[in-house]
Amino acid sequence: MPPPNDTPAYHLVQHPRSLFIFQLDPKTPIPATLLQPTGAGTTTASFKSITWTHEEISVVCEHPPRHFPELNTGSESLVLNKPEDWECAAFSIRGPMELTLTGILSGLIAPLKEAGIPIFTVSTWNTDFLLIPIAQKGKTIKVLRQDGWTVED
Repeated sequence: MPPPNDTPAYHLVQHPRSLFIFQLDPKTPIPATLLQPTGAGTTTASFKSITWTHEEISVVCEHPPRHFPELNTGSESLVLNKPEDWECAAFSIRGPMELTLTGILSGLIAPLKEAGIPIFTVSTWNTDFLLIPIAQKGKTIKVLRQDGWTVED
């Protein structure tokens, strides 16, 4: 489903770097380096999301888990999934969007579902981020543009 209108707030912005999604046991201490702000006060784009539930810790950031020595102790990794399977291209809706808006994210992901492209989303106060496997980036852009979305280069 195309965006509700062509205002630049609904344009999709490509994140300049790959993002990695990985999962940790909820008892795993979060590495201090992962908790440090990135890009604050600079023009460097950065992204980091840590979601902690009683079942897991999901991490999305610009570095694979091997970047954090605390997660790779000896011969064991504290990472529960295979992060190399989830190196992602990321897009965000330019925004900012009001929290009262409905259907924007579902409209964005509907054509990707039809095309068989797996997704992972992260929402913030201002916008939504869409992560797709890096190998699907070109197909994703093509599908979204065909559906009427503006994907900025």
